[in-house]
Amino acid sequence: MILYDIVYLCSNVFTPYITKNFYDLFLAQDREKKRLSTIAYVIYYILTSAIYLLFEIPILTVVTNIICLVMITFCYEGKISKKIFTVFYTYGYGFVIELLAVFLTGKLTVNFFEKTEYTNCVALLLSKSLACIFMFMFKNIFRKKYKFTPPAHILCGFILIPLSTIVIEIMIVAIPDITQKTLVSCTIIFLLVNMAFFFMFDYLTALYNKKYNDEITFQEKEYYYNQCMIMKNSVNEIKNIRHDLKNHYSTLHEFLYQNEREKAMEYIKTLTDITEKKLRPYSISGNIAIDSIINYKLCSKPENIKVTIENTIPSELPIQISDLTVILTNLLDNAICAVENLKSEKIIDIKIKFEKNLLMVMIKNTYDGIINYKNGKIVTTKDDDDTHGRGLDLIRETAEKYNGVFTTSHDDNYFTSEVFLYLEAKPQKADVIMAK
Repeated sequence: MILYDIVYLCSNVFTPYITKNFYDLFLAQDREKKRLSTIAYVIYYILTSAIYLLFEIPILTVVTNIICLVMITFCYEGKISKKIFTVFYTYGYGFVIELLAVFLTGKLTVNFFEKTEYTNCVALLLSKSLACIFMFMFKNIFRKKYKFTPPAHILCGFILIPLSTIVIEIMIVAIPDITQKTLVSCTIIFLLVNMAFFFMFDYLTALYNKKYNDEITFQEKEYYYNQCMIMKNSVNEIKNIRHDLKNHYSTLHEFLYQNEREKAMEYIKTLTDITEKKLRPYSISGNIAIDSIINYKLCSKPENIKVTIENTIPSELPIQISDLTVILTNLLDNAICAVENLKSEKIIDIKIKFEKNLLMVMIKNTYDGIINYKNGKIVTTKDDDDTHGRGLDLIRETAEKYNGVFTTSHDDNYFTSEVFLYLEAKPQKADVIMAK
């Protein structure tokens, strides 16, 4: 018995390691809780080992494992539905594999609700070996991280698979006089079913991300088309202004002839304002991607919003246009949404700078002074948080892709978002362009 306890304690060390690798497939580690995560895994090992060795009641061990796995998810980012899905899939695999090892080594019946003295060291080592093999297999097949996962109601459907597997297995092993062949066959079938649904989940997740990428591509085309239309309209306006120059000169000549200097100056100012408004887009940095996105987003904003833009960027940047789209569209959408319903002054200040391989994007805007926080993070103020509220996470993920950072700050009047990206290629000569 002492030998079995020692083997169990040694083999159970692999359980937190296997769990962490499965969690990393589905969930993103919260950087601020890395140390807490390590402590949680240590507590998980100690608690499950103690409960198992002290009480030796299988159902109590099952409940303890699930509770510990749920607590560990608080060290990760993600929606509750995704965390619950991760808990049951992780434990479901471990549960089925452990039963498979037990049945293969000769134990035919297990009473989950009574104390069970089990001393098969071979089954312990076999279960951990199989769990490690499956873990490494899944880790290599599904190593790609996706930005989006299916909606909560679909995840809940997937959760039923490992949950029903655990329940049915508990019912099967309670059947008296069941043969080893039947037990092993049923367990292998359940394992294959869970694997199949795992592949289905990955495929469905890939489809959702493809849909997202297609939307980004469509947006990029819209931005470029809008930029082309701005250039076309500018050319047409220039033609119209040239056509009307003779009439404008005649009007000015009449004012000056009548010695109406003030009216002449006012007329010139009116012509200048009209020309400036018609011909000058918001962003004219020369970087087509950035100009397209900013001009597209700001062309439909309310007229009473004051926008200031300062761009110090080259005509080309070593960054994927889709990543620029994610950052700028989400920041601009948030800024416009924050100011459009304000009764006080509506201001959006945009600064984009590229220097020494560092791209800085800063957007500062007035807002109503209300910020919602959840678990120390800013969340959407909109009611539909399933479709809104992902913008800040997407910006943060994109920044991390370029070893950068995304920060937000605010006072009573202004909200500021800053993104810093470290780009590898050498910067081209940059021109300073300011627009108001």
